[in-house]
Amino acid sequence: MCFVAAERGKNSFWGYIYKQGEFIVGEYPLYLRDHNWMGRPDRLVVECLSQKAACRQTMRFACWQPLFTLLLCLFLSFFLPAIGWTKIQSGQCSSCHTMHDSQNGASMKIDSTPNVAGAAECNDCHSSARSSMLRLDCLGCHAQAVDGGDNIIADAPQIAHVGTDLAAGNYHHVFVDDSYGHNIHGFGNDIVAQDSDLQNTPPGYVADYDPSTAKYQPAYSGTAPQVMCAGTNGCHGDREKISQTQAMHATHHGDDSVLKFGSLDEASQGATVATSYRFLNKVHGAEDADWQATTGPTDHNEYKGIVYADRSTQDWADIESISQLCAECHGLFHASADIGGPSSPWIRHPTDILLPNSGEYAAYTSYDLDVPVGRVSITGSTASGTVTPGTDTVLCLSCHRAHGSPFSDMLRWDYTLISAGTTGAGAGNGCFVCHSNKDGV
Repeated sequence: MCFVAAERGKNSFWGYIYKQGEFIVGEYPLYLRDHNWMGRPDRLVVECLSQKAACRQTMRFACWQPLFTLLLCLFLSFFLPAIGWTKIQSGQCSSCHTMHDSQNGASMKIDSTPNVAGAAECNDCHSSARSSMLRLDCLGCHAQAVDGGDNIIADAPQIAHVGTDLAAGNYHHVFVDDSYGHNIHGFGNDIVAQDSDLQNTPPGYVADYDPSTAKYQPAYSGTAPQVMCAGTNGCHGDREKISQTQAMHATHHGDDSVLKFGSLDEASQGATVATSYRFLNKVHGAEDADWQATTGPTDHNEYKGIVYADRSTQDWADIESISQLCAECHGLFHASADIGGPSSPWIRHPTDILLPNSGEYAAYTSYDLDVPVGRVSITGSTASGTVTPGTDTVLCLSCHRAHGSPFSDMLRWDYTLISAGTTGAGAGNGCFVCHSNKDGV
């Protein structure tokens, strides 16, 4: 947004407004009470635009205290940065935030993630105050009804429910068997404890592939360390910050339109956490509007893939694909010489390579929601129902879900059904979508 000029009237002034390459035309009241900038209802924060001549449309602002308003708006036009439309554009601020964490003598925390031990969220057990004046943490918003039947509550995707899984899967499955997903911290040790075999060390972790300065810290979170939702020991947010809430600071208020179908702009993705796919720092992609609560050939996420790069380290500048994010904790399985390559025979199943356009692989041409592929370029007004061998790529997510699944190792299908030559339930599914001549059909 930019405000570049004003002309005072009796009770109003004219301003020239320019937003993200478009002129904004319309009448928006600007309220200034007690010299406080409130910016309702459009929440404009204005800045100077160097190319003032480009702003030729006008917008009328009704103002109180016109002389003060004029001076204040001119001041803001030169000194405040711009903000775009946000992920959270409506609703009561107090639903998430609190000013003093006190109302009628009680804390304003929201107990919305019950567990057997009776504690609701991380900060109900730990003494440190919530940052960003939050009333709840990650699970408080995204696990509002553990084992409930809703996968979306108040426009927030849920990650611990029964029923239809969203794109990343569901931690409810980990309640059943800890091999079904990531052992995320926060549900309570009596629900989701450390992995019984791996404890808190990510399998395949190699520090050289972790671009964060502090690196993953297995002992973080005290006597019961586990992987976190966000931060240094998590997947989401800024992994240079160990605190989950600090790692996610302001992300939900960022302009993420560059990730949305209809306004996709891959060149602008990954510059901040807010402009990164699903708040996975630096990752590119296209976000399905309902997190794949509904799905179809052209109704799904699009994941960024790259062509295999043999490297011995991984820095922030390298991160673009969803598989590179996985490699931050599981590097031995991804970008290292330990997987073999750059062509067959492989030691470990490759990722971030082109799906071959010959042999059995060439038969995979219609998008299978259980075997997603990566796109080297993220474009289009809708998701594509077509797979193009030789152009599209193999991902970690081609086989696994990120949070959890009903199957061992977070797989998207029942691996016990995958038998060479089968004509049973596994035929044409799972591995056989790519390896199409190895089943019995």
